[in-house]
Amino acid sequence: MSPAIETIVMSGYAVALLVVALGLDAMARRAHRGARVWGRGKAGRFHRRVALLLMTVSAGFLVAAGVRQPLDFLVLLPFSLTWAGVAWVLTAHLRRAVLG
Repeated sequence: MSPAIETIVMSGYAVALLVVALGLDAMARRAHRGARVWGRGKAGRFHRRVALLLMTVSAGFLVAAGVRQPLDFLVLLPFSLTWAGVAWVLTAHLRRAVLG
């Protein structure tokens, strides 16, 4: 049984959104390299919020692909693990803020 092309396309689009989110995060960090605490300014918060919004939209695509084609879970597994890794990287500032 081959996976549905719809599942592969939706998962690929979700990963593309994650790449854009990581790019936004990297550009914002580069723009605020000299700041003592990154993300405290308006521009830093804006870029962070857009990146987290893109991450949420990509999660929606993965969930929609899983709901529409539940038997393609093996195709969705690597995409979901990629999403989890990127989510871990993008939310590192939240974990650092809570821990001190």
